[in-house]
Amino acid sequence: MGTYCKNCGDEDSVEAKGESFVCRKCGTEYTKSELQKIFSEYIFNKIEEIGNSVDAIMENPTTVSSPSKVNKLYDEIIDLYNRSDYYSAVEKCNEFFQLKDASDYYKYSSEIDLLCAYMYFIIACIDADMKSIDTSIGHLLNGLKELDESEVETELDNVVDKLEYVIIRGIGIECDDFVKEPSDDKRNRLYTVITIIREFKKQFNGKLADYNVKIDTSIDKKIADALNLCALNACNNIQKQIVDYIKIMSYGDKIKLINSIVNCCAVEKYAISFVDDIRYSKNFVLILENVQAIRTFMQGTEVSSTNEMVTELNEEMKKYGEKVKAVEPDFKIPYIYVWNRGCYVATAVYGSYDCPQVWTLRRYRDNTLAKTWYGRAFIHTYYAISPTLVKWFGKTKWFKKLWKGKLDKMVAKLQERGVESTPYNDKIW
Repeated sequence: MGTYCKNCGDEDSVEAKGESFVCRKCGTEYTKSELQKIFSEYIFNKIEEIGNSVDAIMENPTTVSSPSKVNKLYDEIIDLYNRSDYYSAVEKCNEFFQLKDASDYYKYSSEIDLLCAYMYFIIACIDADMKSIDTSIGHLLNGLKELDESEVETELDNVVDKLEYVIIRGIGIECDDFVKEPSDDKRNRLYTVITIIREFKKQFNGKLADYNVKIDTSIDKKIADALNLCALNACNNIQKQIVDYIKIMSYGDKIKLINSIVNCCAVEKYAISFVDDIRYSKNFVLILENVQAIRTFMQGTEVSSTNEMVTELNEEMKKYGEKVKAVEPDFKIPYIYVWNRGCYVATAVYGSYDCPQVWTLRRYRDNTLAKTWYGRAFIHTYYAISPTLVKWFGKTKWFKKLWKGKLDKMVAKLQERGVESTPYNDKIW
């Protein structure tokens, strides 16, 4: 290990060489006595420097200690931000902003302001707090003001990229939660986040107009795609439940499943509100069509209890289906059958809902067909088609002639099997 060289100032370059001492950097030679004198002076100067530093600390302790506190807070903020502990991070940021008179403060202040902008935007989404949007935009403006003019343009590009990343990530998290549980609460939560994003985008584009920067419509397409995928994934899960469990589900579970489908359609409508893509309208219709698959496995009172809701859903399906049909003329708009108790064709043929033949047919419907899912499927199909047929042709001779022979044979067979033809009150099934 070497020692101090007075000639070149290196603190570790003089080494012993025989009976003399030589600096390996500059080549200066020293005798033992010369080196002792030089080393003593060097040590004395170092002690004097330490003493001056101690005096400075005693006279103004914050001047020296502040930089270490700023650095410590900065490191803590970055660590909390990277760990997504945004609430703790903004508390540390508030401590940081109290050190404006400290040295090194402005070395980090712009970066901390911009981090606060991102974190308060995330907090606004989490807490559904519009005030946090104002705070976020405020920090964003402060952070940009503290930058050199040459840095602003580059930083603005980074800001927009980061904000778009935060937006898509936030939507993605909420969508994942919805797919797992497409409930009213999860749908409302997703809608709240969308509302926050819309308001933030509006304020960002308005208050940063002077910087000639904005979050453009390309983010709308990304959000719409995320919402569309969310609705489809949730619907796929529902379809699996229909296939695997519908036969053993309770009435309440079936209603819950229908409500989940309606929520999927609501998410699809959110996507359409961002980008009116014909694919989203088509998916809306195809998702809603699953309600019919569930109703096929419902009993009479269960089905009739959902008639009003289904009527509204059919109107929605028709609305979006017509948008698809305008682009794809061959597209067939599905229809969810509205359950009705009338025996339309038989009543038209025999002239009355209450007559022996129709009593027999009504008994067969309630006591046999309604007992199986495929029988109920037939009933739903019949009630979807027959009202229109009777409305158009029920009073014509050819219609009655066409159906009377078939119905007479069917009634005769049923009566032979013991199905009665006495007066009958419909069952609630």
